[in-house]
Amino acid sequence: MATHDSPGDPEIAGSAPAGVTGSARTMRDQRSPRRGTGRSPGRPRTRVPPPSPGVAELSGAGDERPRVKIFAGEGPRVIDRVVEALAADPDLYQRCPPGELIRVIRAADNEAHFDGGGVEREASRVRAPMRARQPFVQVLPLPALWEHVSNAVVLLKYSKQEADWLPTDPPKAHLEAIMSRQRWNGIRDFAGIVETPTMRPDGSIIDTPGHDARTGFVYIPAADYAPIPERPSRDDARAALAELQDYFCDFPFARPEHLSVVLAAAMSIIVRPAIDGPVPAFVFDAATPGTGKTLLLDAVSVIACGRPASRTTFPRDEEELEKVLAGYAIKAPPLVPFDNLGVQPGGHPIAFGGGPLDKVLTAHGAVDLRVLGKTGQPTLQWYSVIIATGNNVDVLGDTVRRTLMARVEAKEERPDERDPRAFKHHPLLDILRTQHPRLVWCVLVIVRAYIAAERPDMSTGTIGGYDKWAELIPPALVHAGAPNPLLARAEPDDGASDGREHMGVILQQWKELDPEHKGLLAQQVKELLWPADRTPKEYDKRYDGLRSAFAALIPRFQAGTPPTTDQVGKVFRRWKGRVVGALKIAQVGEQRGVKLWAPVAKAARPISVDADEDVEREAIQAEASGAG
Repeated sequence: MATHDSPGDPEIAGSAPAGVTGSARTMRDQRSPRRGTGRSPGRPRTRVPPPSPGVAELSGAGDERPRVKIFAGEGPRVIDRVVEALAADPDLYQRCPPGELIRVIRAADNEAHFDGGGVEREASRVRAPMRARQPFVQVLPLPALWEHVSNAVVLLKYSKQEADWLPTDPPKAHLEAIMSRQRWNGIRDFAGIVETPTMRPDGSIIDTPGHDARTGFVYIPAADYAPIPERPSRDDARAALAELQDYFCDFPFARPEHLSVVLAAAMSIIVRPAIDGPVPAFVFDAATPGTGKTLLLDAVSVIACGRPASRTTFPRDEEELEKVLAGYAIKAPPLVPFDNLGVQPGGHPIAFGGGPLDKVLTAHGAVDLRVLGKTGQPTLQWYSVIIATGNNVDVLGDTVRRTLMARVEAKEERPDERDPRAFKHHPLLDILRTQHPRLVWCVLVIVRAYIAAERPDMSTGTIGGYDKWAELIPPALVHAGAPNPLLARAEPDDGASDGREHMGVILQQWKELDPEHKGLLAQQVKELLWPADRTPKEYDKRYDGLRSAFAALIPRFQAGTPPTTDQVGKVFRRWKGRVVGALKIAQVGEQRGVKLWAPVAKAARPISVDADEDVEREAIQAEASGAG
């Protein structure tokens, strides 16, 4: 142990104390001094000079971990050195936005896992060469940072009693200061997780496990994969496509391009790092329950990820939907599966769409979302691919043009009772598990062959806001001989899904609510259609058509529950100025700063009107704070 007996010695040695290595402590390190003596047992009574202030020092002497000396008043510089050491931690990343330290966690190879049906099985008994459960992201809690710092460095604190630098635990104040930085020099940026070989935007292959500095994605192989050819031919791509298509031969697709949508979904997940922009949503639709829409979802998940998809319910409420999507953004899975869109109370189908969904579908890597249990809307990363399934799915509003749809239509009345012996591939998911590495290889050959051919123009068209995706996935499929998936865009059902028919009812029947055409507040419309002092059975029957029209235009409206003033006001704001027939809804004046709404002719300018002053003050205040 180094001693400093000379009172005139102003410096403290930068190397670690002799005999103190790693996290090992000698009995001397842990022994407390005797009470009242002011010195350790057996140590001569000498005057020990305090350590001189200065920059925390790093030294690798005697241990692989660097040593960082904690000086009073030098906290920021100590933290700089700790962050420098953390940059070498292979399990630590930073995600900006939102500015947080994270780590990737994956279950051990010998842990049990659950298959697509929720049946627990030992990993050794799975029929595929898969290694472990799905990795996920954990935002680093403070105790976990304590562990990572302890593994990265040896913090030393000067002991006057021992006259030496002794190992110490990371101070809480230092850990909190590290957490609060939100940007950490040298720690690797994180974009997402991939479990198969994939591509960069320039077409180069990512097949080395670990962090890819050029894209920010972390490759954690789920199996052993064959090398991807550097320049596969078009014939190679055609053979790979035929191999993929054969596994879906038992599905009764409504049109050939609907199979291309399914393949495009799997390809989008596998080569997501190559798409420098958003990816559209995919809906697997069925005319009859039991036709195989959920099996399609699982098949895509097994091809792209090596395991069946998890089960997630699509929320009825937009606020809940936003928090669900925020949870997925934090976990950063490659696939977000909304399975089996159901119906609301009263039998109304749940439409696929809404503001929060549109936000993530158009996000260029970052999106603002409300997080459960937190205030505000932090900016989060988004690279996941969304797939939804349902029977006769209704796609809502702007989500229509952001969605591709694959539809299966059974020829039998009860398709769930079909004899499985009639299928070419059964049980499909078990077969796909065993073939997962091969099928990933097929996907990459299809895309790689298109890039090797110098991306010829395949005249597949584009989809607004998804240029990068449309420039890669559809033409790669067509180049290999598949139908164009963009021919299977989601469309409104007889004009109803985008709301034109329902808004037309509101415009035409408005005179029932506002015979003098003075204009109405959203609060007044709500009270006329859903009076608070009446039960649903007592509502005015004259307004049944208007109530139904408003209900159809309010996302995830719950039958039997009156809408809020804000929901009614959003209908007006969403449709303001949009012509339906010869009319459009417009603001025609104000009442105490709150908007008045009424239909006007498509060529007419909004008029200013003086509304009655007998509306209750409470209603006006509610409108001003809500729907105005």
